[in-house]
Amino acid sequence: MRRYAPLLIAAFLLSAANSAFAGEDMPPPPAHWKIPPAPVLSADEVLKSFKLQSGYKLELVAIEPMVEKPVAVAWDGDGRMFVAEMRAYMHDPLGSGEDKPTGRVSMLVDSDGDGKYDKSTVFVDNLVMPRAVMCVMGGVLIAEPPVVWFCKDTNGDGKADVKEKAWEKYAKQDNPEHQANGLMWGLDNWIYSANHTVRYKLVDGKFIEEATNFRGQWGMTQDDTGRPYYNTNSDQLRTDQVDAAYYRRNPNLLNGAGLNAKAAANNTTWPSRMNPGVNRGYRKGQLRDDGTLASFTAVCGSGVYRGDVFPDWVGDVFTCEPSGNFVRHAKMVEKDGVVNTDNPYNKSEFIGGLDERFRPVNCYTGPDGALYVVDMYQGLLQHRVFLTPFLRDQALQRGLEKPPHLGRIYRVVPDKGKVANPSPKLEKATVAELIEALSHANGWRRDTAQRLLVERQDKAALPLLRKAATDAKSPLGRLHALFTLMGLGDSDPATIDAALADKDARVRAAALRAAEPLLTGATASEWVAKVAALEKDSDARVRVQTAFTLGATTDGKADDELMKVLLANANDPLVRDAVASGLPGREFQMLTRLCADPALASTKPGYKEAIMRLAGCVIAENKPGKISATLSLAANQGDSGRWRAEAILDGLLAAKPKTAKPGSIALKSPPDGWKAITSDAKMADRAKKIGEWIAWSGEGSTAKAVEPAKLSAGDQKRFDSGKTRYQTLCVACHQLNGQGLAGLAPPLAGSEWVEGSEGRLARIIIHGVRGEIVAAGVTFNVEMPPLGGALDDEAIAEIMTYVRNEWGNRANVVETSAVKAIRTAEAKRGESWTVEELMKIK
Repeated sequence: MRRYAPLLIAAFLLSAANSAFAGEDMPPPPAHWKIPPAPVLSADEVLKSFKLQSGYKLELVAIEPMVEKPVAVAWDGDGRMFVAEMRAYMHDPLGSGEDKPTGRVSMLVDSDGDGKYDKSTVFVDNLVMPRAVMCVMGGVLIAEPPVVWFCKDTNGDGKADVKEKAWEKYAKQDNPEHQANGLMWGLDNWIYSANHTVRYKLVDGKFIEEATNFRGQWGMTQDDTGRPYYNTNSDQLRTDQVDAAYYRRNPNLLNGAGLNAKAAANNTTWPSRMNPGVNRGYRKGQLRDDGTLASFTAVCGSGVYRGDVFPDWVGDVFTCEPSGNFVRHAKMVEKDGVVNTDNPYNKSEFIGGLDERFRPVNCYTGPDGALYVVDMYQGLLQHRVFLTPFLRDQALQRGLEKPPHLGRIYRVVPDKGKVANPSPKLEKATVAELIEALSHANGWRRDTAQRLLVERQDKAALPLLRKAATDAKSPLGRLHALFTLMGLGDSDPATIDAALADKDARVRAAALRAAEPLLTGATASEWVAKVAALEKDSDARVRVQTAFTLGATTDGKADDELMKVLLANANDPLVRDAVASGLPGREFQMLTRLCADPALASTKPGYKEAIMRLAGCVIAENKPGKISATLSLAANQGDSGRWRAEAILDGLLAAKPKTAKPGSIALKSPPDGWKAITSDAKMADRAKKIGEWIAWSGEGSTAKAVEPAKLSAGDQKRFDSGKTRYQTLCVACHQLNGQGLAGLAPPLAGSEWVEGSEGRLARIIIHGVRGEIVAAGVTFNVEMPPLGGALDDEAIAEIMTYVRNEWGNRANVVETSAVKAIRTAEAKRGESWTVEELMKIK
């Protein structure tokens, strides 16, 4: 019987993989398509298999066996390349052996500086599906979920002899398409990842962590000002136009402006070859009539070009599409602090592969200033969890699953002349040499020099850095000097004061951030005035940062200045939200002041939206007393202030959760003056909607208050603990009000998945859930990660008790023993659940 076990397991895995697509009609490719074969191409052959825009050429810098299934690279300060190799990935449609420790990180050296790596050493071996690398502290961070290791070679043999846990709970070794990755040292000296809600910082030789926003699926990059870029499989480019950390200081400000913003409106694609091997190629519209991919479907790592080989490219983004066998060049345009991109080539791509095995997965600017492209060169691209029978058949028919251990890395250079690759020699550079490198034309060198200076924490560097922050000829050198000073904990008033007057807006904005530690204590009033002086700066980025920085202090004068910033820039949604971010719990007071200000005697562009935003924050705070006072404020605006009253009510209604139940907010008495609203014909409809949602006794409300959850003392303790855990672990995606994030995380408030079967909900938390799921009437395509490894049974029971009895939800409390029984029953399960599977569970 034993010899049949592998066949039984294989059959089970195929069945599980196919269950998500049960009932879908998957016709084969049209008979008239002449699908070319996909043989493995040699080094010489593969360089002839590309269509590249004129003026450029590809050079092959590494090929198997030097690298095998490379997915990410990083360079140390001396230009040695470290390559994460996911060698166990998809050897066959079953994903056989992906749990085996066959992965590795190799160290590549270009010993003669000609641009081709000629020496390879296995730096760390015996890894299970390593997915990210980043050089730090003379070693390398390596992501091998669920752990990120710090590995270091201390004897100079090229092999790591130190392997320590840098942090845990980074991800679970489950579906590799939806686990944390990226590991990028940001300009602000925090380490960010894609597909993750935690950021990390090196403090006194150890890593601290802090919650951050969820960003994208695969790959992280940043531009010269530290703005992050990321993506999802069908959405080529997203960004945070502003620093998301500012919004997190006000939990009442939901869906902050500029976060997760589209940076590319057009997702139409133009491959150079037909792409029949696309996972859902059978679906109408996925492929054109000629078999080419019509739009992005497997977007991978983007790289902002910041080098010095192609000056015209600086700031542009290069994005990988492995299922379409191409790399997109997205031309960057920035206006008023907001970025957008477009394809500069008419119905074509920057790099178009004619080889079906060309699978670009990451782009980087290298130490030599060239653009690097990491090619997994993997025939079978889709992971088994989502592999459709359509694609499986395509792969087997053309033998795409074999051979297993291939991989290439290219660099893009001008088609004329040569680009040398000399060692940067930064690892042991002096402080003066590193500070000089902060002004280098290549962004990779600036970033690396800054990182090394911050890691060293050498206070002797402060005088030179302060001088560089004000006197360096390059504005980017001054910018990096300021962020390096921040990384060293230095807030020199004279340096910051001078930088606030810098002629470059990027430097002025950075100086505002550097000034924040000075906005407390005895110097607060003085520095509030200095910061406020930039509220009418000629550059939009500076005005937005002024509002963010003023919100970093509780000095009494700051709110006066925030009011001025808001009035002067009300038509800018980034400024409106920047102001609100600094007012946690004080939004009603600012709203009252705003409505009373003489400037609002008549409306101007942005005034209505400013009122609406503040009113919406009052709803999010969900304190009945303030909500009642806000309704009364609307009612008492008088005839001349009707537009303000309408804006307040519109703001309240716009902030109403889609899943809010009638009576989920209950007031002790009718709002003062409410009759003035109900008797006004132009506002009667708004008043009716308010009254159907917010309950109070008396005229004007038809809603019946939702009874509060009746919990015993022990259950209340469990609820309170669950609330704390939720706000730590879950709030980044599902939000403080339980409303989730559009297109990403389903709402929990009013969700049948939360108030219904506790067995289903527990399984979702323990193992995760994938695929299409309908919550509160909205369809989401989700990949919720498993949390069973991070949470014990008691913690899961507490979180479940909380979400089932918050936001108007009402369901029984959950016992720890119930979660334990479910975990035991599903102990052998290693994959996330599908909706079809969950619906079979009561």
